[in-house]
Amino acid sequence: MTAQRPYSWCIGVLAGLLALFAASFAVADDEISTLGPPAVTVDGFVREVKDALGVNLLFNIRPTREELAIFGTALDPLLAAYMDRDVFALREGLINLRMAYPEAASSEIVLLLDAEAYYMASKDDLALRVRMAKPIYRDLLHLYPKTARTNLARFRYGSILFQQGYDPEAAGQFAFLIEDDRGDMRNKASLFLGETLTRLEDLDGAKESFETVWNGKKANKAERAAAGAGLAVVATLRDDNEAAREYFDQVIESPEDWTNLDETALSALAQLHRQAGENDEARQVLEKIIETYPKSVERSHYGYRLADILRETGHNDDAARVYRLIIEQDGHGEWGLAARVRLGDMLAAEHPTQWNEEAAKLYREVIADPLYADESIDAQWSLARMEVATGRLREALDELANMLARPAKPEIKMDGLKLIGGAYADLAEDLYANRDFGQIARLFSLYTPYLFTQELNETTFDRVVEAYEQSLLFDSLLTIAVSEAAQRFYPHRAELARAHALAARGETDKARVICRYLMKNDDGYVARRAALQLVRMAAAEDNPILVIESSNDALSLPHDALDRAELMVLRSTAKLR
Repeated sequence: MTAQRPYSWCIGVLAGLLALFAASFAVADDEISTLGPPAVTVDGFVREVKDALGVNLLFNIRPTREELAIFGTALDPLLAAYMDRDVFALREGLINLRMAYPEAASSEIVLLLDAEAYYMASKDDLALRVRMAKPIYRDLLHLYPKTARTNLARFRYGSILFQQGYDPEAAGQFAFLIEDDRGDMRNKASLFLGETLTRLEDLDGAKESFETVWNGKKANKAERAAAGAGLAVVATLRDDNEAAREYFDQVIESPEDWTNLDETALSALAQLHRQAGENDEARQVLEKIIETYPKSVERSHYGYRLADILRETGHNDDAARVYRLIIEQDGHGEWGLAARVRLGDMLAAEHPTQWNEEAAKLYREVIADPLYADESIDAQWSLARMEVATGRLREALDELANMLARPAKPEIKMDGLKLIGGAYADLAEDLYANRDFGQIARLFSLYTPYLFTQELNETTFDRVVEAYEQSLLFDSLLTIAVSEAAQRFYPHRAELARAHALAARGETDKARVICRYLMKNDDGYVARRAALQLVRMAAAEDNPILVIESSNDALSLPHDALDRAELMVLRSTAKLR
């Protein structure tokens, strides 16, 4: 997979930071997790939440004098069902109450109990919560804007907005609640506001909200732990690992305090250990998250991070097992695709020079998915490397060209350009050995935009020039010779190619000037080839005197046997005339 994005490891799991403390206004042990992934269910924290639960709900739900005057004791079974978390009994009681008191159907306590019943019933169904509970809380805020229960309705409404991802709107509700409330709900709202601002990447605002609780005198242990964890997350996002560790050190005073951290905080702690190279510690934290939050929406992400650590520390079998589990769990989600690439890389590395069909299948599954571009490019890159390593050069060129045509990270682009150049060079040698000049030229034309972004080796360039000559593609050869890339990487060889193309087009005077320049300014291969070209042009013009003069100059240079033989034939033919 691609390197991690700056906020991807955190933002995806931020919904869990305050789940434990939202339960102070919830109505069931399960309801502790209504605002995100399931919260830690440590006995001490559950007891604390239950204690706060009774106080808060009795304060917010208990009937007013006016309501007692209307309903009398008819509210008692509803309140009992509510405090017992009996959704069925509460819904049935509300139906009976509305039938008995139709004129009071829109009273505040009835609406609030109705909304709370839907809130409880929809703990695993956000769509139901949005459809049924959210409108009632919104109506309560409109109909009863300044009562003792308003802030509970506002807190619920803001938390649903938070769950929906409407962060600016949620932040507005929590900010209003902070200004209006003087009870312990103020701390809860501050924590939620910090969480929301973190997701909005307003790290200054998030830090200020968390510090309100962290430095406050009325925060309980659970709230203070949440604030410290939130500050640690903010520090981590700012790459201030030292500050993040300081906050964690204050929250985690003993190994048992790991259980005081929620999902997001544990994720941040694992990230800190990972960045510090403390792989064993990071692994332990990730295993703790996976064990504690088996239903987390980020479980595949945690598994992927754990598998990466296992792979890097040599536990390949365990890593492969986790990658396969992620593929099974996440399917074609982001982490399922990323796990396919990692698993494919592991399979391909087992026998680097042998084709691995399972790895290729994994790569192709990722490439075929249009939703995650980074993972798709990683898969193309991995597949191309395996194709090159196993000699499937033609396929590798296609894969690399497709990859390079897409937006990608600069380092991948550069590596891809190097690989496509090497693959073409190897393929050109194979084709040259079979004298398949047409294929050499055709492939070079096809991949020129990528091959000419870096320097090919000189032998490959010579093969390309010869291929164009043998294929009689002199106009194309001239275009290549005068290109900026050829002139930059191979100035003398490019000029020699230009002379060849000009001579073939009948522009021998221009070609002759270039060849003489090269003989004067180059002392190697190019000078020898330029001298031979002068003799060839003289012979083509049927000028024996010029052939003999040019061959005298040419024979003074150390030609190989084949070129020397050609020179002698041309010279002998000229003398016979």
